[in-house]
Amino acid sequence: MTILNRLLMVLMAVSLLVFLGIGCGSGPDAGDSDVDGDSDTDGDSDMDGDSDMDGDSDTDGDSDTDGDGDSDGDAPKTCDSFEMDEDTIVLKLTDDQNYSFWNEIDIESTSVNARSEIIFDWSDLKEDMLGRPMKPDEDVQAILVSVWKHSEEEVKELINDDTWTMKNIYPPGRLVTDGSQTSAEYFKLDTTSGSPVPLEDLEDFIDPAKYDPEKTAYTVMVQSSVNPAKDIRMLAMFSVDKDETNDTVKIHNDSTTLDYEATLDEFESIAIPMGTSNIKVDWTNGPVMNAMGFYFVPENIHRVMVAYYEDETLEDLENNFLRLEDMAERIWQVDHELGFYENLSNLVDKDGNSFRGIGSEGLYVLTLICTGCANPAPLFLTVLEPCEE
Repeated sequence: MTILNRLLMVLMAVSLLVFLGIGCGSGPDAGDSDVDGDSDTDGDSDMDGDSDMDGDSDTDGDSDTDGDGDSDGDAPKTCDSFEMDEDTIVLKLTDDQNYSFWNEIDIESTSVNARSEIIFDWSDLKEDMLGRPMKPDEDVQAILVSVWKHSEEEVKELINDDTWTMKNIYPPGRLVTDGSQTSAEYFKLDTTSGSPVPLEDLEDFIDPAKYDPEKTAYTVMVQSSVNPAKDIRMLAMFSVDKDETNDTVKIHNDSTTLDYEATLDEFESIAIPMGTSNIKVDWTNGPVMNAMGFYFVPENIHRVMVAYYEDETLEDLENNFLRLEDMAERIWQVDHELGFYENLSNLVDKDGNSFRGIGSEGLYVLTLICTGCANPAPLFLTVLEPCEE
């Protein structure tokens, strides 16, 4: 299956009870019970007023049949003695809790004339790498053009494996669009700090006599953020040739494609008490490897997310991995800035409502995301399931 590069999350949570007597919810707002003293038995714990439309979050009466590390029909997990930091539960992540992801990326390359103006045109870009619809003007805030110290095939491998660093490229050029245009000119690129790039430098970068085409590659990233290499929506490549007459790089829905396989039935889920969000997720010393099988870099976590699925199974999510965000009933997230941990109480939904813990129905997934990685697959993803005292 050929598709596009970026996504995240899956999950699974089984039905159970409460933590230290704090309310017994069933939907995405299960934790409301610790605020108003109401265990939400009247169904007001979710967005539509019914936390469990038919009283059963799955199709067979067993919410633990989809490979979250437990056998079908097992009794609910018992809350183990958690590591505590004063009154905060501490979850230290491990490799056994992470999903696995394999992918092979392909990025279209366009040949353009060397040492002349290049037009980057994304007017036909109606879907991003995840297949999500987008408006080519309003949803694009900047483009980032990078000159790599590697061949095109080597660059694809670095991006595919998310093993590239700034050492692999020359200082990139950026053009801020602010959602007001669908094309840009190479000679108008600025530095990422906003200063103009001297014309001579821009000409030299696309001069085959100065940068060997066999050892140099060029990428353009279309972004929904003005920050370099953040919220990348699409990737394209181009090469320079003194005998080429074309001067336009067209960026479209299929500029980047991806073959992938996500495995969501082999990790160990994490059991936590229902109705509490004062939980610190700590990735300081683990996992050692990310979902792609490469070393986990703690500094690469830029966003922490919990997603709730009302009716979907893990198999559903695995089969529609590029639509995880679209399939979610509700998402809470926070942009992570400092340190190698995040408290789940800091996560909010699109309306600014705080995450208040998991309930007994549906699936909850915890995801650690690198927004600065060209590969959009989450570096860490696991299921949060409720435990009982």
